[in-house]
Amino acid sequence: MKITIGVVGKNEQHGNDHVDAATMAAAERIGRLVAERGGVLVTDGRAGVMEAASKGAQLAGG
Repeated sequence: MKITIGVVGKNEQHGNDHVDAATMAAAERIGRLVAERGGVLVTDGRAGVMEAASKGAQLAGG
C-alpha cells in the first residue's frame, strides 16, 4: 500500500504576495522525497508552496 501525504501551504494570491525562496525550496524537496519513496503527494496545485511540492514530485518521476 502506498503512503499518501498532503501538502498545504501558503499560496501566492496576487503579484505582490510571494512565498520566500527557502520555503519554496523546502516544499520542492518534500515533494521530491515523497515521489522518490513511491508515495502519493496530494496538493491543490496553486502557485506557491503547493506548486513547489508538486514540481518536486514531478521532477522525481512522480
